[in-house]
Amino acid sequence: MPDTYRILPDEPIAVATRRIVAALVEDAIRQRDRSDVDTAVHEIRKRCKEGRAVLRLVRGAAPFAQTEIHAMRDAARIVGDVRDRRSLELAVDALATGGRLDEGLESGMRKHLASRPVGDRSAAELVDGVIERLVSVRQRIPSWELAVDGWDAVRPGLERTARRARARLRDVHVDPSADAFHEWRKRVKDARHHAELLLEVAPLQVEHHELLVRLSDVLGLHHDLSMLRATVSGQAGPMSSELAERAGDRIFHRQAELAAQALDLGATAFADSVEDRLATLEATWRGGRTAVVQA
Repeated sequence: MPDTYRILPDEPIAVATRRIVAALVEDAIRQRDRSDVDTAVHEIRKRCKEGRAVLRLVRGAAPFAQTEIHAMRDAARIVGDVRDRRSLELAVDALATGGRLDEGLESGMRKHLASRPVGDRSAAELVDGVIERLVSVRQRIPSWELAVDGWDAVRPGLERTARRARARLRDVHVDPSADAFHEWRKRVKDARHHAELLLEVAPLQVEHHELLVRLSDVLGLHHDLSMLRATVSGQAGPMSSELAERAGDRIFHRQAELAAQALDLGATAFADSVEDRLATLEATWRGGRTAVVQA
């Protein structure tokens, strides 16, 4: 997130929530003017995810939060297939850049991806559908009010995110499946966004935030490779069975490397208890903010 999307010192949390989500939604809507549709779709989905993270942070004090989380999620899903196609291409790029694919295997994988059927609606039409829904969200933002302000407004959301991230990490240790890593990835992204939202009011958390960024990126590539592996092994296309097997093997080994890296990062990122993490955050929060009356 750019610095604009952070809670400011002395800013009432209701004001910050409206300001940040409005800015995110506006930025997503502006993507309609991009000539590069793939980039537009990526930015739209990213802004929707960040907006949902803001709402999850204040959900305990915001009766509107769950409705708006669902609204932004459903909007982003409209262009989900478009983004998935691009993510698969980038996953092949990552393997090729790392020297894990020979020329024949890389060519075969790209031809396989290019052979996938495309939906009836163009990417531009799908983007228009997302924008229409986001305009509706934008219209409701001025009415958003929180039941409490300050630390009380964000603590429940921080606690929920911290507990869920640690629980999904435990799940991965028990069942290191693609689905388990994906669920952990989603909770890590929430923790990452929440840490970033608080950087101006809890600046001592910079190193923790940077760690979560690295972990989120590793888990993101792991997830993209899971989709790529499923695509080359489970969908009919021009790849021979021999190439598909080789591709699956290369992907599997790269995922194993990423999984080990993610578990190491996760052990550090979530080494403290939820209670200790919240106590640290509250101390830096109260040291970095002055109590204000909610506007």
